[in-house]
Amino acid sequence: MIKYVDDVLSGKIIAGKKIRLACERYKRDLERSKSDDFPYYYDEKMAKKACQFVQMLPLTNGGKFHLAEYQEWIVSELYGWRVKDSGERRYTQGMVSMARKSGKTYLAASLAAIGLLMENEPAKNRQVLFVSNALKQAKLGYDMLSSSLRQVQKTSRLIRHRVKVQKERITDLPTDSFATALASDTNTLDGYAGTTIILDEYAAAKDRKVYDVLKS
Repeated sequence: MIKYVDDVLSGKIIAGKKIRLACERYKRDLERSKSDDFPYYYDEKMAKKACQFVQMLPLTNGGKFHLAEYQEWIVSELYGWRVKDSGERRYTQGMVSMARKSGKTYLAASLAAIGLLMENEPAKNRQVLFVSNALKQAKLGYDMLSSSLRQVQKTSRLIRHRVKVQKERITDLPTDSFATALASDTNTLDGYAGTTIILDEYAAAKDRKVYDVLKS
């Protein structure tokens, strides 16, 4: 994770202003975390666990998924930084922008898998929602997660008994948690309380209504 940051800051990896600022913040906060006055700390073990979990999930063609350095850093930032007093995640929102064919959908499906199966906040009744302007777009990530988990079930007795994969819903049976895909219609979203939300193609949204409904 630090190698990617160092390569960005040294200019070895060409990156935009916002990515450079995020890398600078990481380095600065890593140093500040040594102080008792700073409320956050970086849990390297948790960051590595999240990255390893993601790479355990097979691709839809049966191959293995390997995180690129920048993808590894995204996952590490989201799940490595913690609140000192509670151990909860520091970051509860993140915006990821990638070029086409860069593995965005698979990365989104992987983050959803973490929210469904690895996270424990809350311990039960977690809701993982794939949301986009069109249901067809939202289902891309959901279907990818479904396919990946079905492949895991072929070799893992634990996942075979723990996870129920259906066309419209994936359920983590022990915690009564689920994942599903939804169109970004504010009426459709009423009644859901997402704990992990993948909001795809947000740049195409006409206003903030869907974001505000999901956030509430």
